[in-house]
Amino acid sequence: MKRSKLLWVGLLGLVLFSCQREDELPRVDPSSNAATNRWIFEVMDQVYLWLEDMRTPIAETSDPEDYFESLLFRPTDRFSVIYPDYQELINSLNGITLEAGYEFNLYREAEGSANVIAEVSYIKRNSPSSLVDLKRGDFITHINNTRLTDTNFRDLLGQISSQHTLRYSRFNTESGSFEEMPEVSLTPVQLAENPNFLDSVYTINGEKIGYVVYHFFAPGPDPENPAYNNEMDQIFAKFKSEGIQHLIVDFRYNGGGFVSSAVNLASLIAPDVGNTDVFSKTKYNSFLTENVEDLRNVQTEFLSKTENLGPILEGNRVYILT
Repeated sequence: MKRSKLLWVGLLGLVLFSCQREDELPRVDPSSNAATNRWIFEVMDQVYLWLEDMRTPIAETSDPEDYFESLLFRPTDRFSVIYPDYQELINSLNGITLEAGYEFNLYREAEGSANVIAEVSYIKRNSPSSLVDLKRGDFITHINNTRLTDTNFRDLLGQISSQHTLRYSRFNTESGSFEEMPEVSLTPVQLAENPNFLDSVYTINGEKIGYVVYHFFAPGPDPENPAYNNEMDQIFAKFKSEGIQHLIVDFRYNGGGFVSSAVNLASLIAPDVGNTDVFSKTKYNSFLTENVEDLRNVQTEFLSKTENLGPILEGNRVYILT
C-alpha cells in the first residue's frame, strides 16, 4: 500500500498535529498518488527540519518518491529519504535483509567505457555467497548473463534480490592479470547480519592495537534483544583487559542505523564518561519547538559502562576508518 511509505526526514519529530488543509482540498481516491502526496506534505509541513526552506511541490498526482524529493532543501539536506516498505526498512536497520550476502562498489571499467564493474567489498558470514568461490576484490561483470553497463546496471542490480547468476573475474598475482572465474548461481535468503564483523588485538613493536570492524549501528536482531550491543561490550572488555594502547574502529562498510547503538559505542570509547555527560543535542524545527515544550532542549546522555576504556589510549586518540 502506498500509505505504508515511511519518511526518514532530517531529525524527524514524533509528534504530529491535526490541520485543516485536507478539508480545503477536493476529495481524492485514498489509494491514489494524490492521497499519498497530501499525507507526505502534511507530515513534512510539521516535522521537516528545514521547514522555512521547504521547496514548492510538484503536481500531487506525481510519483510519491518524486513528490517527496521535490520538497527537500537540497543540497543542504543530504539525509532525508522515503521508503516504500516500512517493514523492509525496520528489518534493514536491524541487519535483516533478503539478499545473497555480498557487498560491492560500482566503477566504470575504464575512462570513456560504457561498461560497469561491481567490485566485491566483502562477503557476509553464513550467507549464500560465503558458500561459493566469491571473494573480496572480485570484479562482477555480468548479472544473469547480461553485461553491466552505464545504461542497464540499475535494472540488473534490481534482479539480485531473487535467484541470479554472476560472471566475474579475479586478479591473478602470478600472471598480473584478471582471469574469468566459473559462473556462480545465488539464491537470496532472509539474512540476519551481525554488525560486529571482526575484532582483534595486534601487538606491533611492543604496543597493543585494538581493531574492530563495525558494519552498522543496531542493538540486536530485534528491539527486545540487545545482543549486538552486548557483544560490543564484551569486545571492549577484552580490549580493556589486554591493555590496548591504540584503537582502530573500521566504519568503511557502515551505513548508519540506531542512535542507541552509537551511544553505546561512544560510551565504551570516550574516556570516563557517564550518564551525566551529554552525548548529543537534538534540534527540531521552529514549528515543533514553538508548540511542544518537551522538544526545546532535548539531550542524549552517554551510558555508564564498566567496559569503558578510560584513559588507556595513547594521547586519548581513536583512529576511524571511513
